[in-house]
Amino acid sequence: MTDVTSDAAGSPRKRTSASAKAKAEALKNEAVHLADEASERAAQLRKKVEERAAAAKEWAGEQTEVLRDTVSTRPLTSIGVSAGTAFAAGLVLGVLLASRR
Repeated sequence: MTDVTSDAAGSPRKRTSASAKAKAEALKNEAVHLADEASERAAQLRKKVEERAAAAKEWAGEQTEVLRDTVSTRPLTSIGVSAGTAFAAGLVLGVLLASRR
């Protein structure tokens, strides 16, 4: 009678272990690839946000200059617009409060 050992070169246990190691390595490579892709997309998003923030800041600066110019050249128009805005806001608030009852 011959003894069969589990350490034979073609044993199912060793093949399963090698297969599991190969799958683990493939998963690790995929995870690294996904992490690199995610960091690249995050950098692109950060760049877009910074560009849009700079554009918004520039636009706000321009609008501030326009408002200063309007207030200094036509103060009565500015007062009228402010009063009209306050009146409209009051109407909206009144309608909202009246509809709650």
